[in-house]
Amino acid sequence: MNKQTPPKVLFVSGINDSGEVKVNTIAPNGITLNYQVEGSCSVFNSLESADFQKLRLFLDTTLSQQFESRFMRVSLIFNQIANEETHKISLQKLTKLQEMTGLICINEPQSVLINTREHVALVLADLAGLIVPKVARISFKNPDQLAAAVNDSGIAFPMIIRPVGIHYNKDMILLQNREALNQVPLAFCDGRDYHIIEFFDICSEQGLYEKIRLIVIDGEVYIKHLYFSDVWCTGEETREIMNVRPELWARGQGVLDSFETAIKPKISERIREIAMRLGLDVFGIDCYIYPDGRILLFEANACMNILIPEKGHADGSSRQLELIERALLRLIKERL
Repeated sequence: MNKQTPPKVLFVSGINDSGEVKVNTIAPNGITLNYQVEGSCSVFNSLESADFQKLRLFLDTTLSQQFESRFMRVSLIFNQIANEETHKISLQKLTKLQEMTGLICINEPQSVLINTREHVALVLADLAGLIVPKVARISFKNPDQLAAAVNDSGIAFPMIIRPVGIHYNKDMILLQNREALNQVPLAFCDGRDYHIIEFFDICSEQGLYEKIRLIVIDGEVYIKHLYFSDVWCTGEETREIMNVRPELWARGQGVLDSFETAIKPKISERIREIAMRLGLDVFGIDCYIYPDGRILLFEANACMNILIPEKGHADGSSRQLELIERALLRLIKERL
């Protein structure tokens, strides 16, 4: 008796709306490129299972892109396109592909598209136990227009200004007061969209800031990392203090190890409500969690590194990645 062929899952990525792909390195043969497709949750290379076959598809920015017939003979789509601001074209193309095939899609493209930073703030604003900073989208071509836009937003100082569509710490500026508007580079006065975001100061008595990344899969929450920093903009690029203070690694490890029993019971119901309101199957939350379980939201979106190992973390991070990977495989199997 012939063995039944496992169902096929199509993992879809997209080129950004500018049509650019970042090349990191070129192999010694001068031919092979190590490239990076930004704006993706990129789980394709990390997931392996005997329960399904993997196919990969990149969507470009043209309307004339043709699809091989094998892409039409799949059982499930996994949408890896995650940046609602920079990948509108590929997300719209995926919407049409889904309509053509009638297939279930993990992280439906329309759900990704709608969840802009200001939409997320709006739909989560009244959720008890969740502190959601106010967000406004502005554009300006000179300092006077910037000052007027900030005034019209109704957001009080201090606030953060950052370019729309950026999910790293790049080009983020903390404005403590109105006088600080003079710190905004003239290069920002280009007519593009920017977000201004209400700032909550969570600096500890020891002068430390911390950021937890949660990963949510089908409404279930997992922890991926905890970063400490001595600057307000906490991320992988600003956690150097952890390398010179080993006790911070140990403290972070303790949070990872105790998450299931100490933190998760306090926040699970709220996280499920967030997942329902956003309509996303797989996404991340960057936040600060108070001892009583209240959550200060930094951002929530699908554009997170879900299965990328953490640099410097010990076994606790690996265990968390295993839990996240198993949850992703379980979700795929249930949707097939």
